[in-house]
Amino acid sequence: MRRREVVAGVASLAALGGGGLLLSRGVPSTGTDADPDGSDGTGSGDDPFTVETVDAPGSAAGTMRVPEGPTLLEFFATNCGACRSKMPELAVAHEELGDRVSFLSLTVEPTIEDAELAAWWANHDGSWTVGRDPNFELGGEYGVIAYPTSVLVDAEGDRLWISEGDVLPAEEVVAEIEGALEEPTTS
Repeated sequence: MRRREVVAGVASLAALGGGGLLLSRGVPSTGTDADPDGSDGTGSGDDPFTVETVDAPGSAAGTMRVPEGPTLLEFFATNCGACRSKMPELAVAHEELGDRVSFLSLTVEPTIEDAELAAWWANHDGSWTVGRDPNFELGGEYGVIAYPTSVLVDAEGDRLWISEGDVLPAEEVVAEIEGALEEPTTS
């Protein structure tokens, strides 16, 4: 009897994990049919996205086209401790790279109000564009599965570098971005 309970428990965990994977990644392709939206987790092959931006320090309300030249996308949530810890490092990287790379931080929270997001942004010294990805369309396009996640994309929208869940020192972020921008892309 005990063995059946263990087997049933393991099978339940596998089913839950598989369901979670399907929710976050979608149904896997068998390679026989082209993905209708061209999404392969690297952003290549799709039209640019337009995201809603918020009026906050360094950011104006409206929309931003992604990519807009080389762009560092930062996926975050205001209730995420690692996301808060990452803000000072991103500020230093933005100060150093801001003229060569656009920075766009995107909250993944679908219900946060603009005023609340703007206040959080100001309290954490954000000084670049902040916007929304509430349905996780852009995050899904680039294979983001956690936050905080940084994704560097080139002017064509191809993913050049990704860092998931890490709070890297600003010097390392800058070095990774500069290195990725210098490497020739292979298509």
